[in-house]
Amino acid sequence: MKLQVELTYTLPEEPVQFNSTGTMYNRKVYVWQAQRGYLEHTDGPWLVFNRASEMMDEPTSGYLEFWGKSSDEFNPPKDLDDVWEESYKMIVKPKLSVEWHPEIHQLRLTWTQSADTLQDKKLLTAVLDEIKSMDLVPPLFPSLHL
Repeated sequence: MKLQVELTYTLPEEPVQFNSTGTMYNRKVYVWQAQRGYLEHTDGPWLVFNRASEMMDEPTSGYLEFWGKSSDEFNPPKDLDDVWEESYKMIVKPKLSVEWHPEIHQLRLTWTQSADTLQDKKLLTAVLDEIKSMDLVPPLFPSLHL
């Protein structure tokens, strides 16, 4: 089974590779219970994910999360735990995407990876290379819940 993996860092300034990327994207994010939904276009389909991890220790650097793609097609409930709109720049690479969220100074790396390798606390080589190229500290692994 493949999971969506997100690694988020809070940085003091925009990474250099985003200086030439001027396009800003927007999406609404809805969170309820152990689920999260993205709505990138008002008339587009929902992307819904179920939380598949829980951080046991307080991370000192990057925050790593695992999400399982939901096959349910539904809108979030009327009583949401949280909702916000994200504005971000994005660079798509062969095995991952890298987003910069300027309003909150967060860098997010996103990719898909098998639950087995995540259980073994392994990251894709492309992700490790990206972390090293930006002089970031590798993250602590959360506990995987399937």
